[in-house]
Amino acid sequence: MTLHSSRLTIFKIMAQRWKAIMERLVAATASPGQDRRVVILILITYTTVWTAYAIIAKSTQGIHPDMAEVFSWSWDLDWGTHKHPPLLPALVSLWFSVFPVSDWAYYLLAVISAAVAIYFTWLLSGFWLQGAKRAAVPFLLMLIPFYNFLALKLDHNAILVPLWAITTYTFVRSFQTRSIPWAVLTGVFAGLAVLAKYWSFFLLLGLASAALADSQRLRYLKSSTPWIIAIISFGLFLPHILWLEANHYPTFIAAQHRMADSMAELARYVWGYVYNSIGYVAGPLLAVALLAKPSRSALIDMLFPRDRDRRFAAVIFWVPLLAAIPFAIFMQVRLTSLWTMSALSLLGVVLLSSPLIDFTRKSAAVVAGTAIVVSIAALLASPLIAIEKLHGGVENHAAYTQPLAKEVQKQWEQTTSQPLRIVGSIFSLANSVTFYLEGKALPVWFYARTRPPWDTVETIDQFGAALICPAASVACRSTMTRIAAGRAIARHAEVTIQPRWLGLSGDPRDFVIDIVLPQIRSRAAEEFCCVSAAKRTKTTDR
Repeated sequence: MTLHSSRLTIFKIMAQRWKAIMERLVAATASPGQDRRVVILILITYTTVWTAYAIIAKSTQGIHPDMAEVFSWSWDLDWGTHKHPPLLPALVSLWFSVFPVSDWAYYLLAVISAAVAIYFTWLLSGFWLQGAKRAAVPFLLMLIPFYNFLALKLDHNAILVPLWAITTYTFVRSFQTRSIPWAVLTGVFAGLAVLAKYWSFFLLLGLASAALADSQRLRYLKSSTPWIIAIISFGLFLPHILWLEANHYPTFIAAQHRMADSMAELARYVWGYVYNSIGYVAGPLLAVALLAKPSRSALIDMLFPRDRDRRFAAVIFWVPLLAAIPFAIFMQVRLTSLWTMSALSLLGVVLLSSPLIDFTRKSAAVVAGTAIVVSIAALLASPLIAIEKLHGGVENHAAYTQPLAKEVQKQWEQTTSQPLRIVGSIFSLANSVTFYLEGKALPVWFYARTRPPWDTVETIDQFGAALICPAASVACRSTMTRIAAGRAIARHAEVTIQPRWLGLSGDPRDFVIDIVLPQIRSRAAEEFCCVSAAKRTKTTDR
C-alpha cells in the first residue's frame, strides 16, 4: 500500500467517524425528552468557542468604537440617548455592574446574546418543524455571520437578534393559547425591542399582519390578548416618548444622516439591501438547495405556503423584510442589509416546513458538521487573525487605543491631580480610549452630526480635557488647535505608540496629546454626571 493510499484510507475512516458522530448529535437534538438539554449544551459550547475566538482574534485591537460609545452612555442612564432608545446602554450598565469592564466581558455578552437568539429560534421552530428538520435549525443559523462573526460587535442591530426571536416566540404562544401570561410576556418583550431600536416597529407590523391575515383573527381580536400586548408594550415605550418631547427629538435628528441625497443613491441602497441580504444567508440557502434539492413545486410551496399555519409563519418572516423597501423609498432612507440580522428567526421554518422538502437526518448531520467545522476552524485561526491585524493594521486606529489610553492617563496624571473627565478626539479614538481609562471619562468628538449632552464648550471649560490626534491627520490637529485656542495648554506631548502582542510588534504610529486644564473651578468636577467613580474600579484584570 502506497503512502498516498494509506493517507486516503485514514481520511476516509476519519470522515466516516465524523459523519457517525454528527448523525448521533442530530439524533440527540431531535429526540423528544432530551432535545432541550442537548441544544443548551451545544449553545454553551458555541458560546465558549466564539468568546475564545473573539478574545484571541481581537487581542491586537481595542474595542469597537460603537461598543465603547454605548458604554459611555451607560454611565448616566436616561430614557433615551441622542442617537437611540435606552435599552442597550441599560443592559451594558447592568452587565458591567457584575462583570469587570474589559474586552472579554463585552465579547461574552455579545456571544451570549447570539446564543440566546439561536435557542429561542429553535424553540420557535418547534411550532412548525419536527425531527431532523428542527434539529437542523440551530446549525443553519450558525452558518450566518450575524450569529458569530458580526455578532461580536454588540450594537443596536445585534441586540435585536435575541429580542426579535423572544418576542416572536412569545407572540406565537399568546396567539395560539390566548393566555394572559403569554400576552404579558409578549407585551414586555415587544416594548423592550422598540426600546432597543425603532426598527422593531417592522417586527410589530409583521406580527400584527400575521394575526390579521389568519382565519382566526376575529376570535383573536375579541380576546384580551392583543389589547394586553398593546397596552404593556406602549406603556414601556411611553417614558421614551415623553423623554423625546422634553429633549426635542434628538434621535430623529440623528437619523437624518440616513437620508439619501438622490433617487439614484436610494436605488443603489435598495438594491444593496436585497442583494447583500441574500448574500448573508447564502450558507443556509446553499445547504437546503444542495441537500434537499427542492423541486419547482417545493420552491413555490416554500415561498407561498398552502396551509394556514405555515402562512402564519411566512407572513411574520416576510413582512418586516419586504415592508422596509417601500418605507425606505417613501422616506428616502438609505437601507442597509445589516438591519435584516434580527429578522431571520423564521428562516429555517420558511426553508424547511414544506412537506415537499425532504430533509433527512443525514442532511441535518451535514449541516451540523459544517457549522461545527466552521466554528473550530475560526478558533484555530484566531491567533493568525490577531497577528495579521497586528501587522496589517485595523481601521479606526483600533490597534493603538489600549496603549494610547495608558499614555493619555500618564500625561494627565503628570499634569494634574484632578480626575480626567473628558477625552476629545475623532469619533473612533475618543470612544475607544475612554473605555480603557482608569477613571470615569466621557468622549467628545471633533466631528459629529449629533452630540451627546455633555459635549459642550462649557463642559471642557469646567472639567478640562485630554485632546488626542493622530499626528498625520492635519484636519484633526487643526480642530485640536481650534478647541485649545483661548485655553491654557498645560502639557503638549508627541508620543509614538507601537502595539505589541506575545513578543511581536506592529507598526509604530505617532499621536499628539494636549492636556487642557479646567478653566472654571466648580464642585461639579467632583460630582460629574452624578455617578460614583467606584463603578470604574472593576478594571483590575486589564
